Amino acid sequence: MLFNMNWNNRKVTGVLILLFFIFLSFFSVYYTHLLNGEIIIGDDIEFHKNRIEGLYEAISNGVWFPKLNMIMMNTMGYASSIFYSDFFLYIPALFRLIGFSISEAYISFMVIINFFTFVISFTSFFSIKNSLTKSFLFSLLFTTAPYRLLDLTTRAALGELLALTFLPLAFAGLYHILYGKPSKWYFLAIGMTFIIYSHILSAVMFALLVAIFLILNTKQLIKQRERVLSLIYSVVLTIALTLTYFIPVLEQTLSQSFKVGNNPIFYMSEKATDLGSLIVNSLSNKGTPNLGILLLIFLVIYSVIIYKIKDKKIKDIYFVAVLLFIVVTNLFPWKLLDQTFFNTIQFPWRFLGFVSLLVCWIVAEDPLHWVLKDKKKMASVCFLCLFLLTSYTVNMRVNAPDEEVKSYEEFNQLDLSYLGAGKEYLPQSSDYDVLKELPLQPTYDKEQLKIDDYNKNRDRISFTFDSESKQKITLPLIYYKGYTAEIAGDGIVSQPFLDKEENGQLSVIVNGKGEITIQYKETFLQNSMLFLSVFSWIVLLNYFIYKYFREKSNVIKKKV
Repeated sequence: MLFNMNWNNRKVTGVLILLFFIFLSFFSVYYTHLLNGEIIIGDDIEFHKNRIEGLYEAISNGVWFPKLNMIMMNTMGYASSIFYSDFFLYIPALFRLIGFSISEAYISFMVIINFFTFVISFTSFFSIKNSLTKSFLFSLLFTTAPYRLLDLTTRAALGELLALTFLPLAFAGLYHILYGKPSKWYFLAIGMTFIIYSHILSAVMFALLVAIFLILNTKQLIKQRERVLSLIYSVVLTIALTLTYFIPVLEQTLSQSFKVGNNPIFYMSEKATDLGSLIVNSLSNKGTPNLGILLLIFLVIYSVIIYKIKDKKIKDIYFVAVLLFIVVTNLFPWKLLDQTFFNTIQFPWRFLGFVSLLVCWIVAEDPLHWVLKDKKKMASVCFLCLFLLTSYTVNMRVNAPDEEVKSYEEFNQLDLSYLGAGKEYLPQSSDYDVLKELPLQPTYDKEQLKIDDYNKNRDRISFTFDSESKQKITLPLIYYKGYTAEIAGDGIVSQPFLDKEENGQLSVIVNGKGEITIQYKETFLQNSMLFLSVFSWIVLLNYFIYKYFREKSNVIKKKV
């Protein structure tokens, strides 16, 4: 076949594949992000620009692990860094730090995401099949899948796009545990960890996918305990690596109620598409939702010939792909789940990312030797991928409304009041429309209380006060657990509290005279969980080093 060759030639081929991936990583964004110094803005772009810029601003001020994004909500602060991990945003933030503009940092980040999606997809599949040809085909199919391109362009869904980068790695780990080498369970742990740090909703959906595969393989797991143990190891490691995310989120949600989950802007049942629209969008290779014409054709073909396939692994993957394809539509009874936790997924068609992965996996496996046995068919599939990639991105550019095409100068402008469609991480008691219009000044009874030397710097506010009775001061900061108040002088100040009467802002009670400093400080749980997660990463790294030298030693012993 195309890549069946000796080791030296395989290395050369590997380099050529890598160069091809680099080319496609740039080409994928050429028409939508590079042409004429303009960029097509997507649905979530303003939110993610603010996330990147907020992290850059924090680092510029010497805060390398911020918990609050202090440029958001007009510098009142927003807990996006707690609820929506900044883990991968350090890449564009560091680009900003070395002098890149916002547009340059963002576009560079998109190219890097494209490249690592190609590479991770390739290496994940290669870890199972040890075939350059199959791995190349899977990587090309998945990275150019229309749903992924939709996240890259129309939706600008940065978190979900990042999650899709690591989805093949996590699935390869699940595959190893259930069907392959259970000793490679760490693929699942690392992949799931990176998905969690990218987009928590994608992690929830992947957990549902894992549950389905476990149900399909219950009998095998009962008989083969080592596979169950591998799954347990993976779960434990994932928890250890993500303690620094989950525990601070839990700490905040236990301290107060947030809009997330309590104020849905719509229900899943309202966003479930009908089967006809999904098929039409896919056949036209545009629109939302959209599986893409090529993957839809392959799904139909394998639906016709699945009875010929005897491999249980492929049948399992096919079954889950079809099930999730149905879940995307209103054929699934989403109405029953509107008032449940699952409504936080928001859009049923998010599952198309998983359908794309599974269909690409089946095609690359080629269980009936329909594609890979014939070089012409293999070349045709690759050509179609490239043709459809070009068609999709060119059409995006040609059909984009004028108001969605921005020059880099326009793109570099920020809307600091924008928090995303759902404003999920605002206190439940807050009113966004009121908050964004508030002046960035303290609110208090000026007849009963005197304030001087007022100063606000990021999450730190200081001032002197003089009062003869207890008085409330409301400050232009959104309240989150972690704010503390310190006083110098004979006066008294309460600890900061959530003021529900003031739209979720931070308030304190003062009496007497003194100088107050109010600042956000990492909580004990935030610091301790960061330590435990870093320690877990160090242990994992040492495990890999030990494993490498042990395998190398065994090879040397065999030669002797």
